[in-house]
Amino acid sequence: MDQARAPRAAGRAADDLASYQTSVARSRAAVAGRSPDEASPGEDYTLRWIYLHMIEEYARHNGHADFLRERIDGETGEEPPRRYTSVT
Repeated sequence: MDQARAPRAAGRAADDLASYQTSVARSRAAVAGRSPDEASPGEDYTLRWIYLHMIEEYARHNGHADFLRERIDGETGEEPPRRYTSVT
């Protein structure tokens, strides 16, 4: 990234993080005091089902991001990339 775009990217990252934190706070407030087995109003889905669905979705999208990263840097697997390991 060139130097002219770096401050804008940093500002965007801060805005994205703030938006995420606001969403987390709103979600926590919406489920405060509810049982995981309580159904959503007007739905058959329980809070437990919704939590599991969200975990599944996060895992899927994290996997997609990992595929993209692998295409960019060519590294695969769980070991740290060779360029990041120290040679002694």
